Amino acid sequence: MNQVMLILLALGWVVSLILMVRLLRSGKGVAEKIGGCALLLVPFFGPLLYQFVVDPPPAKHPLLQARGPRGEYAHKWIAVRPVLEDGLKQKGEPEEAAKGELDGGGSRGS
Repeated sequence: MNQVMLILLALGWVVSLILMVRLLRSGKGVAEKIGGCALLLVPFFGPLLYQFVVDPPPAKHPLLQARGPRGEYAHKWIAVRPVLEDGLKQKGEPEEAAKGELDGGGSRGS
């Protein structure tokens, strides 16, 4: 093995040991501690697996949590869509009329 690989492997073990000490001092259950230590013993990928499996992501702010019934957010947008489309059509009509006035109005072939 070359030196770079040995250095990376050593750094992985150091990170694993630090995370293992944190895990063993935490208030988690015995089964979680044993499983976490088993993950941390895997060379190089152990700390990555540990971060994804053992440490849950933090909870969202209560205002960002979806507490309503399933599909509530999409249902609101489906109900509002026709109103928004009508507004866009009305906004687009004056621009089309202005373009017609600049072109000389109407169709050219008649």
